[in-house]
Amino acid sequence: METPPSEEESRKMKLSPAARLFQSPRFNCYIVSIIGCNSTIDPEVIKDGLTRTLFKHPRFSSKLVVDDGKFCRRRRWVRTPVNLDDHVFIRILGSKIENPDQFVEDYISHLTTTPLDLSKPLWELHLLNLKTSDSESLGIFRIHHSVGDGASLMSLLLACTRRTSDPDALPTLPAPSKRPPPPDSGDFSVRFLRFLMAIWSVITLIWNTFVDVTVFAATILFLSDSKTPIKGPPGVELSTKRFVHRSISLGDIKFVKNAMNTTINDVLLGVTQAGLSRYLNRRYAQIEKDEGTNKKTNFLPKKIRLSSTVLVNLRPTVGIQALTDMMAKNSKAKWGNLLGYLLLPFNIALQDDPLDYVRQAKATIDRKKHSLEAICTYLCARFLQKIFGVEPPVRFTYVRRRARGRNVAGAGAGSKGASQQGITRGEDELAGPMAKLAISGGEFSFNLPSFCVNLLGSISIGIRACSSSGPCCGMGDLGRGDLERPEWAIQSGPPSTSVSEAWWYVRILVESHIAKITAATARRAISNTTVAFSNMMGPLEEVSFYGHQISYLAPSVYGHPHALTIHFQSYVDKMTIILAVDPNVIPDPQQLFDDFEDSLKLICEAVIKQGLNKETV
Repeated sequence: METPPSEEESRKMKLSPAARLFQSPRFNCYIVSIIGCNSTIDPEVIKDGLTRTLFKHPRFSSKLVVDDGKFCRRRRWVRTPVNLDDHVFIRILGSKIENPDQFVEDYISHLTTTPLDLSKPLWELHLLNLKTSDSESLGIFRIHHSVGDGASLMSLLLACTRRTSDPDALPTLPAPSKRPPPPDSGDFSVRFLRFLMAIWSVITLIWNTFVDVTVFAATILFLSDSKTPIKGPPGVELSTKRFVHRSISLGDIKFVKNAMNTTINDVLLGVTQAGLSRYLNRRYAQIEKDEGTNKKTNFLPKKIRLSSTVLVNLRPTVGIQALTDMMAKNSKAKWGNLLGYLLLPFNIALQDDPLDYVRQAKATIDRKKHSLEAICTYLCARFLQKIFGVEPPVRFTYVRRRARGRNVAGAGAGSKGASQQGITRGEDELAGPMAKLAISGGEFSFNLPSFCVNLLGSISIGIRACSSSGPCCGMGDLGRGDLERPEWAIQSGPPSTSVSEAWWYVRILVESHIAKITAATARRAISNTTVAFSNMMGPLEEVSFYGHQISYLAPSVYGHPHALTIHFQSYVDKMTIILAVDPNVIPDPQQLFDDFEDSLKLICEAVIKQGLNKETV
């Protein structure tokens, strides 16, 4: 009879594949979210609010545990009591700080040098009652990326806020625009034309997907961005990052959007391309001036290849109301990282017409919308994990049976255990040596290689006799592979077998953690690009975080192999640009902000000059 699971085991939750990816050593990512407030923060009010809301979310009240097996480690989320003082840090700051903005930058930058404590839930909140240029105080959330994706975490934080004008009402987010359906027509020619357009749409979808997936695969294998002054060196993910932000007018962005019949994402990408082109031109100009080159205006090399990696959340973002109900009523809502990748190429050049940046951005985004690249990259990663696994689901036992006159070895934990783990038995046949073999004087009797879905290979070798100096002596059980040593082990012992002779066996384990392989694949795809880029929509009206009116929101991320990460976050009537930079690569992020602002200004002026705004008046 099977024993029922204990209460502790029933409270354990598996990590999603993306969560395991973000836990890998070379892809250890964190999310940082800065919340600026218009008033001094009352720590006790914040603590009381967190107890009533955020602490009830499973991921914010669960710690990461590692169950050690004989050959594997299983990582699980386990619900645990949350101690406020372990997660909320109140910094008492004096009033004699000369440059508060610089102090905040240094404070957040220092946070990137220390990991979160795995013995408690992987998040923390730092409260700083320090007046800066754009807030009276601020809170700094630091959350491990394995807890959730950026969009879900932002929705969760907004579910903890209320409208400033109505303390009982949740924030209002911009509704996604939907294209109205075409009017129904009984004309046969119109229907036939729509049918042809639908066929052409499917063909272009397949072609775009094929091209994008091919380019993505090439990027993993060999295709890399051009070496530019903003591309990080190897190991940039381990360097200390600095986080800076600046707000621009959301009205100006909407003005360009309406005048050119585009989307806000089109305008933001156009402004980014224009700003990066100006910034790189200045950096190349400085290099050539140092070399004594003659005067010119365009210093950009020809055909610069510069692209961005964009993480796409394939799961529909959980609504604020659903998250509020989950925290208030313990109702269930889908949560976790369900991420795909896509590569977004940037056009880096000095354009005579500033509007060309927006037109090029619109063409790029429209094409990406008509592609299944993000879904395909997710499915490929999922396929690797299904085939190879992330951690061994069962321990190895060996079943010898007679089939077609020969011995066949199987890997698994018996048919019952295999079926419970979703393992399908299979057979394979390998050609062996024709001559007899021996190891340390012991003649081979049988050789049983096996392979499990987690890339944990095993070779069992039966030996009729083993010398005292052979590999069978004093091996013991070396257990699972360890990151501190080569990932193989030799084990010896008398197996359970019906063969009349006394067998000894040597089992060589070659353990290859698929989390490393998946992380290395994702890391290579990202390290061969230059920029991380994202945009998130914020509330349409002013909101308060447990009674503290918010002045701005500034989320970002670190731990991935990029020297430059660009985030756009809207809030009421402004758009905040957040940069996470490696100061050794980009020592002047404020200059990059100036280039973004100047580019938006030039685009707005070009719209007015060309008379495109008349239709929107």
